[in-house]
Amino acid sequence: PLQQFRKDVKDRLELLRSLESAEGETLQERIRVLKRLTDELKLTGEKDTRSHFILRLALCRLDWQRRWVLEREMSLLALRFDASSSREREEFIRIS
Repeated sequence: PLQQFRKDVKDRLELLRSLESAEGETLQERIRVLKRLTDELKLTGEKDTRSHFILRLALCRLDWQRRWVLEREMSLLALRFDASSSREREEFIRIS
């Protein structure tokens, strides 16, 4: 319940901040960071979706927070797209 929501948001913030810190790195290094943290934090499926929306709600009060979350989430989506296989990309485009 509430404690789990807090942990999910904390984990997502850790992922987004780590990816922000890795922005100067190569694409392959950023993908490595993404995969390592996704595995460590178990940010997949329902937890990934839930933490995305809870973080958006939590950080939407101030304009700079909203912009930061939006920029980080767009970077995360782009990195996940780059890390995916061509079959996964086609499926993503098909259902979008």
